[in-house]
Amino acid sequence: MNKDIGLKTIVAGSFWVFVGMLLGYILEYTNRAIIGRFFGPSDYGIVSLSLSLSLIFASFSLLGFQTGLARLVAIYSEDKNELRGLITLGLKIVLLVSIIFSLILFLSRSFIVQKFFKRNSTISVISGFIWMIPLIAVGEYFYSCLRGLKLARLAVLSREVLRRIIVLIVLIGIIIFKVEGVYSISFAYFFGFATYMFSSGLFLIKKYSFLGGQQYLGGFRLRELMFFSLPLLFSFILKRFSGQIGNIFIGFFKDTREIGFFSAALPLSQVINFPLSAVLFMFLPVASNYWHKERYGDLRDIFKTVSKALF
Repeated sequence: MNKDIGLKTIVAGSFWVFVGMLLGYILEYTNRAIIGRFFGPSDYGIVSLSLSLSLIFASFSLLGFQTGLARLVAIYSEDKNELRGLITLGLKIVLLVSIIFSLILFLSRSFIVQKFFKRNSTISVISGFIWMIPLIAVGEYFYSCLRGLKLARLAVLSREVLRRIIVLIVLIGIIIFKVEGVYSISFAYFFGFATYMFSSGLFLIKKYSFLGGQQYLGGFRLRELMFFSLPLLFSFILKRFSGQIGNIFIGFFKDTREIGFFSAALPLSQVINFPLSAVLFMFLPVASNYWHKERYGDLRDIFKTVSKALF
């Protein structure tokens, strides 16, 4: 990959990511508006807090692989056996950790409801979102693999568009058939995250089958993945889920109604990050590929070009 091809890859990928994030933002705001309008701010706050807990613990389950995996997949994308071993082993780790977190939270659900929701009737809602943690974690794992393979269009299609369209369709069905109870909203998100997980996994298998065949992953590669990813875990959560963390603190000190008002305004603050997030999505795998091949001159050039464009 020469410098011009690398820049074209970044530009094309950034375009698709930006468009996908914009469509996802519109769909997400539509879903939130429907929940707030038909279920009220208090129930909307319950859903927002439940979703925040699921997203945060799904990120903990990934152990920072969101960035580390995308980097290593980009570096070893030409070694099929190595890449199969990397993706398969990482998937087993993430799935195991996410199930453990789900079990812990499920057993602690009464305590969580008492301290953060302050309404015993919300146990069924939080229980539904707790079991979404493995779906979210595996979906994010496949998303990182697609990012490492520079498949921006498929990645954002599964995560930003398809997932939210399914949530919207189920929410409309709930309203049409007059299904009562805030717990019904958890079904919409369950089907949405299930669609995200399966679609991103199918896109990955279609473009690069990691099932079957010879698999090899040396201990050095596993250590490289863990040592690169783990230090980024908390910084990633603080950067991406600062609003969700705010929901948890509001739930502890206030009630779900205040969470509803806070969550309604939260998406507006995320728009400013769209251009940066779109460019960084593709910059990481391209830069990692240059670094691995010791093409430091090309790496320096694309860094300067991208930095000037963002500035």
